[in-house]
Amino acid sequence: MTRRSATVDFRAVERQLEAIERADGDGDLEIARGATLHVSSLDKPFFPEAGLTKGALMRYYTRVAPFLLPEIEGRALVLKRYPDGVAGPMFFQQNAGEHVPDAVRVATLDTVDLGEKPRIIGGDLLTLLYTVQLGAIEVHPWLSRVGAIDWPDRCLIDLDPGDDVPFADVVALAREVARIADAHGLTVALKTSGSSGIHVVLPLPPRTSYETSADLAIRLGQAVVAANPERATLERSVKARPAGSIYVDALQNARGKSMAAPYSVRARAGAPVSAPLRPRELTGRRAPEICGARRSRRVPRREPSRERWRTCGKSPCRRHRSASASHAGTAANAVEGEGHMLDQQQDAEHGARERAPGEALYRRPMPGGGFVEVEIVVVEGATLPESDGRPHHGRIVMERRANPGRRAGHRAPVVAELSADDRDELMGELFRLAQDNPALARGLMRWQARHQGAD
Repeated sequence: MTRRSATVDFRAVERQLEAIERADGDGDLEIARGATLHVSSLDKPFFPEAGLTKGALMRYYTRVAPFLLPEIEGRALVLKRYPDGVAGPMFFQQNAGEHVPDAVRVATLDTVDLGEKPRIIGGDLLTLLYTVQLGAIEVHPWLSRVGAIDWPDRCLIDLDPGDDVPFADVVALAREVARIADAHGLTVALKTSGSSGIHVVLPLPPRTSYETSADLAIRLGQAVVAANPERATLERSVKARPAGSIYVDALQNARGKSMAAPYSVRARAGAPVSAPLRPRELTGRRAPEICGARRSRRVPRREPSRERWRTCGKSPCRRHRSASASHAGTAANAVEGEGHMLDQQQDAEHGARERAPGEALYRRPMPGGGFVEVEIVVVEGATLPESDGRPHHGRIVMERRANPGRRAGHRAPVVAELSADDRDELMGELFRLAQDNPALARGLMRWQARHQGAD
């Protein structure tokens, strides 16, 4: 991966995009000296109801690039491609692909499960617009950067309300998350999700592991729900959530997962944007779709809301100037105590014994006979979950046995045989089990990142 230092005239790029779209929609875009990108179909409607074209989306990202690019600098991008706009089909793209222009930033990353793979890396306008050229409407960076791929610098909690929940209730819960985090010396950055929710992001000290980040999010989520049982829930299944509740999604912090970047357009009607919020902007009067892409000309050249995001990951703890990864772990333990949500006896029982390879962790009968089994395959003799502070080196295997009477070797991947509804229901049940089992939660998040793309 190479870094470019060429100066970009963003307004000039906007003017070029307008001219190309007014012509036939195809042309070569000069982004900087010696850096050009071929673009096509700029007149294609990407948001038909809002009257926004592919070219309009490119112009929006060009205008907000001074604020957006620092957020995705050095981060692998997960592409959610909509070649025909939001009205058409979507598919995920993780790898860079075979025919990437030389000017696009690409780095080979160790994906652990699939080995080394080329990934598109954010940080410059040409690469960003190339992803839009491919049909990527949203910008989804990893939670860690290339230089420290195993050490996330952000921890995400997504407040996802039901359809009948007023935005003011989401705001009130976001304030509660911020209060609990502040009580333990942690800073939070806030942004709208681009839908009806709010993203709460905690900057992490250098060399914080994904395991610590996941534990911190889970325990903070448990504390929030314990303090607000009438408003918040950890129930992952939409059907099983209490009416009027807000889902505190703390299960998005695995290696390979991503989040919608600040200023990212969301692939929803009206082209809403996931926009950073100042603390004083966190009021119920502010509409959730606060900054549609069609209003991009309202985005100022200096955006004060980005200040906390610009330091996200650099100054994580106001009261701990010499903060380290150990502080994140200490904070996770302290938050756990406030929440009173973990069953210590159950934790001790699970942590005291090793789970043998092939031992079923969860079993559910299937209609027509047979059953689904979820098991932990353990490598290097690790215990599940952590019993003495060691990271767990396991992976989740989800398999379906066609017939209970067959021997263990006759199995097939559950993702190939279950319908999407059955798979989602099964995952919901597993995540409910994982509320008291951080190791299982991390394994499920990794499985979800590999098999279902990133949210």
